Amino acid sequence: MTRAEIIAETRRWIGTRYVKRGRTEYGLDCLGLLVMVGRHFEIPHTDEQHYSDWPRGDLLILTRLSQYLRKLPPSTPLLAGMVGVFAERRLPGHAGIFSELHGQTHLIHARIHPGKVIEECWGQVPNREFRLIGLFDFPGVE
Repeated sequence: MTRAEIIAETRRWIGTRYVKRGRTEYGLDCLGLLVMVGRHFEIPHTDEQHYSDWPRGDLLILTRLSQYLRKLPPSTPLLAGMVGVFAERRLPGHAGIFSELHGQTHLIHARIHPGKVIEECWGQVPNREFRLIGLFDFPGVE
C-alpha cells in the first residue's frame, strides 16, 4: 500500500457522522476511522471499543496500536498516511491520520464537534486541544 492509497481510503470517510464506538458507514469515532481504514487494507487488529472508560486511555491506545502498526520516533517528520495519537483535553485519547493538502499537513479525524469526520489543517489545531503523543506507520507502507 502507498501513502496515496491510505489517504484516498481515509478521505472516503470524510463527512461520515461522529458516533461513539461507531464502526460503520453510518457513523465512526476516531478509532473507528482507523479500524475501517485498517480493515480496507486487511491489517490484523483487535477492535477495542471501551477506551473512553479507561483511566489513561491514551497510553492503552498507544499500546494497542503498537501491536499492529509500526511505532515511529517522536522526531519523525510528519508524512501523509501516518497515524497520530493525541492526548486530548476532555477525552483520554484521540487518533487520526495525517494528510497533505495544498502543501500543508492536515489531520483527518472524527470529531465530536462538528460531529463528523473532517480534514483540518494541523497548523490550525490548537496545541491545548490535541497534543501529539504517538506516531505510527501502517505496516508495509511504501
